[in-house]
Amino acid sequence: MRIYAGIIITFFGCSSLSLLARDLTINSAFTNERNVSFTVGEQGGDKGDLKITKEDFTKLCQKQIDIYYDTFDLIEKSRINSAKERLKVNGAYAAELSAIAVMASAASTLEKMPIVMSALAVLSDPVDPLLVNNFGAILRALHDVDVKQISQGIDDPILIFSYAKTLAPHSPMILTNLGNAYIDLNMYAEAEENYREAIKYDDFFCAAHEGMARVYLHKKDSRRAIDELIKAGKLGFSASMRKGFREAVKGGGHVDAPFWEEDQQGEDQGEQEKSQDDQLKLPVFPKWVSREAFIFSLPNLVEFSQDVMEKSMAGGLQFAATYHADELEEALDDYETDSYPDEEDDGDGDDEDNDLSEDDSSEMESIESVELLPSYGQKLFMLELVNDYYTQKIEQEYNKNSARRKMADDIFQKELHNLKESGEYKQMMKYVLENDYYKSKQLARDINKRASALADDHFIQWRDMTLETYRGLKILLYEYWNVAYQVAGDMYDQDAVNYFNDIRELTVNISLLPIATDFSLLPQGYALADYFAPIVTKDEDLNQYKNSPVKKIEMPEKEVDDCPFKDQKVSFDLGAIGIGITCDTWELEFLQGIGGSFKRNIKNGDTEITVLVGVKAGVGGVSAAAKQGLTVKFNEAGDFTGWAVKSEVGAKVGMGPVSVSKSIGFSSDIGMVSSPRTKISFGGVGKETSN
Repeated sequence: MRIYAGIIITFFGCSSLSLLARDLTINSAFTNERNVSFTVGEQGGDKGDLKITKEDFTKLCQKQIDIYYDTFDLIEKSRINSAKERLKVNGAYAAELSAIAVMASAASTLEKMPIVMSALAVLSDPVDPLLVNNFGAILRALHDVDVKQISQGIDDPILIFSYAKTLAPHSPMILTNLGNAYIDLNMYAEAEENYREAIKYDDFFCAAHEGMARVYLHKKDSRRAIDELIKAGKLGFSASMRKGFREAVKGGGHVDAPFWEEDQQGEDQGEQEKSQDDQLKLPVFPKWVSREAFIFSLPNLVEFSQDVMEKSMAGGLQFAATYHADELEEALDDYETDSYPDEEDDGDGDDEDNDLSEDDSSEMESIESVELLPSYGQKLFMLELVNDYYTQKIEQEYNKNSARRKMADDIFQKELHNLKESGEYKQMMKYVLENDYYKSKQLARDINKRASALADDHFIQWRDMTLETYRGLKILLYEYWNVAYQVAGDMYDQDAVNYFNDIRELTVNISLLPIATDFSLLPQGYALADYFAPIVTKDEDLNQYKNSPVKKIEMPEKEVDDCPFKDQKVSFDLGAIGIGITCDTWELEFLQGIGGSFKRNIKNGDTEITVLVGVKAGVGGVSAAAKQGLTVKFNEAGDFTGWAVKSEVGAKVGMGPVSVSKSIGFSSDIGMVSSPRTKISFGGVGKETSN
């Protein structure tokens, strides 16, 4: 049923209007099903113009009847005999019988009976080109290839179509079928001549353009082959077109020009508005100011990168397994059977490979494949051509900066390699071996700074190139999204719509895969550049690793202090209050009738507190004082040590607040612990007596 449906659809899409006035006929799309792989063989010799008379043709028809009639059972023979009787009564039945034969051969039913049925039909009217064409097409599709017309070395379909050509020399269908029959025998020159004639008489006959594509494939001219397939695809579709296109792509050909523009000029406004509901949205990436900013934004890029990589890689395999399972299986078989010249057989390795292959096969088999209806074959083929065109455009966009990117990558890797091989790096390793942590880490910090600078330079170049490429990709992907909708958007079968959605989504994700891969790999490399010499961190305090020698114990000796006031007393006169300083003591006095003083021994810490009764007077720089009182003494710890009675008369001469004085006086010092002592001081020099 699959072949039958394909023939019916292709017939209405490709048949010449001038030949559709009669009953259903077989065109080259049907006959191409017999040789859909576009196998290229050796070209046959030029046979020249074949001269096939009506008599030769009728003999050929009778020969085919005789070959197969005796192989039929009684029921089949009864049908053939009934058809003969009906043809005798009604000659117009020949067209109906020929159409029935076409249907039966398309459905692959009744085995060889369609050959006999079409032969009977054409024998009743051997000058009808449509009946002759149908007979030749059925015979080419179903008869044994070993059955030849030995007299001329040409098989029967060529003879039949050559005869049909004499009846309708301008029929593109007959000319195309004759070209196909020639290609069956690798006679490409003769095939090309007939295809060109068919196109000359009807440039809109899709099967003729498809035939020319086969000729160009034989000539290794993939570009022209694709041009012909595009023309054929606009007019109709057959499964052999896709296979021919795949072969042309393998030969290096691609869709290098937009073929849909002229077809979309007449698109009505309603369709344009409908396409506006189908909008692609792509993310916007910031212009990172620094490498650190790019690394910091990594969490925002992870989801994008993972989604693109998953849908382009795993999604691509799932897409192939779902819609092109046969081609995927063939590709996997080719991969598994690839041999490598230097590869040696290893039992363990083979087992691992076999296990891997089995796992892959089980995963692929778990995906349910979908067989698309032929009714949308033309739209999906045109979508495939659109995809090929934009694939090349996207590749060209990446190639704009590919040389600069490669240069930047090479320089970055080379500089890092040179840094690792530098004398500085080797000296650092030497210090490490010598356990000199301070010097090794100091060098490591300098090395890391240089590596970081290299990473910064590479990042700036990568950022500018990537964002420039992404801007171009966005324009192309938005355009692709809309064009794909224009050529294949109106479909009402769910499987076909799913195919359309899947292939568009897959195309977008595959187009962004290089950028997503950069987002996944570069941040780690950039971060590691800061730790190129990993023995030190950025903020590590290196002073702790300095090798400082242990100092000797220092025990300083106390020396006698030189007193600047030796044998003198420096006084500060502040009116009723006086401050006196000697080498041993400092004293604070207050004299106006009843006063007092506080005296502190600087050396031993002893303290004297005196209650005084006396007077103090002075004019200008001259003053005189007389005082007498009781003095209480304490040691440095604040313990009471004794008391004494004191009297003193003195005079002072000086200018300003600082003066030098001499005093003559005496005092008695009565101790509390030992026997009473009396101390008499004259001008600061004292003589001590004991009682």
